[in-house]
Amino acid sequence: MKPVVLEEIKALTEYEKARTAFRQHVKEVKAARRVIVGPHLSFVFENHDTVLFQIQEMIRAERIVDERAIRHEIETYNEMIGGPLQLRSTMFIEIDDSARIKELLDRLYGIDDRGMVWIEFPDGSRCDGIYDQGYSKEDKISAVHYVTWNFTPAQETLLKKSIGPLILVVNHPNYKERVTLGPDTLRAFADDLAISE
Repeated sequence: MKPVVLEEIKALTEYEKARTAFRQHVKEVKAARRVIVGPHLSFVFENHDTVLFQIQEMIRAERIVDERAIRHEIETYNEMIGGPLQLRSTMFIEIDDSARIKELLDRLYGIDDRGMVWIEFPDGSRCDGIYDQGYSKEDKISAVHYVTWNFTPAQETLLKKSIGPLILVVNHPNYKERVTLGPDTLRAFADDLAISE
């Protein structure tokens, strides 16, 4: 996918004028890229527009005007955009009951280990999600994680042709869930992988 570049960033006043329409656009973009897996996990598969939105929102929230600081935000957030044969997602652990947050997070400790999440393909292959490290500590786990999905050329072909079913699997000892990816999600993946070439 195309990374965000400095020339795309709107100045604060310009962004304020465009923000409502851009937020609505990104909401629509995320709708196809958000995969809910069971009661507490969701994966948002990032692309150029979702990352541009996060950069603009960070600049807005922090009132960043210095070009070096803006470039730093761009560089940091561009890491969330996948490359060739690759998608990146943000995984959220979503717990509505504030009294149970610690208990439920503790039960999900180790979910960021290799082999806990994967996408199953109709040819029998699977693509393991690889978590960025540093978001869990010895005694606690973060509610937000970043996951890389590196596909084989054969898997990419299946994605681009929207050949399914594809199933996102979470196989943690305390959280076993499977969800079939819908046609809108498969089209979004195919679009993003096509742009990455």
